[in-house]
This record gives sequence, structure tokens and C-alpha cells, in this order.
Amino acid sequence: MIFQAALRGRNDWYVYLVGFFLVGLGYLVGQAPLVLAMMYYTEMAGDPGLLMEVAESMDFSLIDMPNNLGFLLALMMFVFAAIALWLTVKYLLNRPFISLINNLSGIRWSRFLAGFGIWFTFSLILEIANYLIHPDDYTFGFQLSSFLPLLLIALVFITLQASFEEWFIRGFCMQGIGILSNSRVVALVSTSILFSLLHMMNPEVSKFGVEVMATYYFVVALFLGVVVLMDDGLELAMGIHVATNIFGSVFVTFEGSALQTDALFRVANPNPWLILIATIVFSGLFLYIGANLYQWQGWKERLLGLVSQPDDEDAMLLDE
Repeated sequence: MIFQAALRGRNDWYVYLVGFFLVGLGYLVGQAPLVLAMMYYTEMAGDPGLLMEVAESMDFSLIDMPNNLGFLLALMMFVFAAIALWLTVKYLLNRPFISLINNLSGIRWSRFLAGFGIWFTFSLILEIANYLIHPDDYTFGFQLSSFLPLLLIALVFITLQASFEEWFIRGFCMQGIGILSNSRVVALVSTSILFSLLHMMNPEVSKFGVEVMATYYFVVALFLGVVVLMDDGLELAMGIHVATNIFGSVFVTFEGSALQTDALFRVANPNPWLILIATIVFSGLFLYIGANLYQWQGWKERLLGLVSQPDDEDAMLLDE
């Protein structure tokens, strides 16, 4: 169904290429407000050399820039990128935007909420376990005046940011690569590598190392891709992605995180290898739950088969 949805419009390779660059341009343009604000606060701090350091670490406290302001402006790039993606789908691919998500007439919100709820619960379990083992690593920093704006920003803009990444990577790119290669596994692996490469610019990479972070990003991308292919839609993956980023921006953050916010808790020494192992375990558990909850069948065909092959389950899913 996710690939059939793309057949509702144009699928020339050069159209996808132009769209890819337009989204990239929107992403770059969307960085302008943050760059201008950082330049202003750097000048106010009287140390121009801090600009590059702040840009690399996303630690706005270095230039006395309010975290919520920096957080909001950092998310603006995804707003512009989402607009560029919408224009690309509507005017270049000539199909409705919903076709990036599924082949239905609307979003399956129950799946989005299920993905969010299950993965948020997993994140909470992991954090509670880590707290019980290393309670001294946690610092509680609740301030109502900063927390409420943070919560509002996260609910609106983190939801948009995480959803955009799913629309672009496992919607636009997966559909394009899948149709052009006629291979589901090529689409799955290619978009997982692309997702990993795009996230290698995050400050977590310099803090924890390329090896563990590259593995983490690829595992996450592969897991989300499998979810999309098995469920024939993006809603579950969107919910998982939104839950991950809201949890990491509102509830628990750490030095070196790409999401530098006034979260409820700050962790001093997060263990990236533990997070990676937990992610693998929880991903397997989620696939087990999803398979039983939504009656996923035909794993080999859905993950390794041809894009053009008929799918007997599509008609059933269209009625949901």
C-alpha cells in the first residue's frame, strides 16, 4: 500500500532528485533564523569565537541564549523543509500529500497513538531502570516558567519535526527508491543508510563516538523501515519517532544531546551502548506486539519482495 500510494503521481527519477534538493534547500533556509539569533547573542557575549562552538554543540547557554528560544529556532528548519516537501509532492509528483503516509484518504490516528504510547512506555521503563542503578547521575531541574513553553514547543514542533523525517525518509525517499529499483529491500537498506548519514552531524556523535552512534542510527532506521513496510503506512513509525524526541526533549536530556532543553531531568553520564542494546530489545518487542496486534503476515514478501508484486492484503487495509 505504501508503494501503491506513490503510483498515484509522477515517478520519474529526476523528479525525485529535484524534490530532494528542494527539501534540502528548505532545510538550509530554515536555519537562517537560528544563525541570526546565534550571531546576535554571540555579539552580545563579546566573544565571536563562540559561534562555531555553539553551532557544533547546540549548547545555547554558552552565549546566554534562552534554551527555549534556541530550541524553537532550531526546529524552524524542519518547518521550512516540510513546506518544501509538501510543494514537491503536490506540484512535482502531482499527488496528494497523504500518499506519503498511506494509500488511504486519511491518517490512521489509532496507529499513531499506539506507536507513541508503546514506545514512550519503553523509554520510561529504560529511564527508570537506569535511575535505580545510577540515581546520582540525575539532576532534577523543573522550573514552571520554562517548562510550560518547552512542553508547548515540543508538542507542536517536535511532532512536526519527527513526522517530517518519516514523511521524507520513509515516505518520499523509500517510495522513490522502491519504485525505481523495484526492490523493497533496496529501499529499506538505502533509506536506513541515508537516515544514519543525515544524523551523523548530531553532537552526540562527537560525544559518544562514530561507531556506537552510527550503529544506533542504522538500527533505529532499519527498525522504523520494517515497521513501515509491514504495516503499509507511516503512522506507527511517526508515533515512535515523536515519542522518542518528545521524551528526549521534555523529560530527560544530557550534555551533548542534539536536543538541548530545560528538561525535567538531566543525566550526567548516559551509556550509549546500553541505550543501543535496549533499543534493539525494545524494537524486537515492538515488532512482536505489532505483528500480533495488526496481524502482520507475509514478512518475506513485504521486506524482500518486489515493489510491483500484487499484495492481497492491500484491499483489506484500504477498508480500515
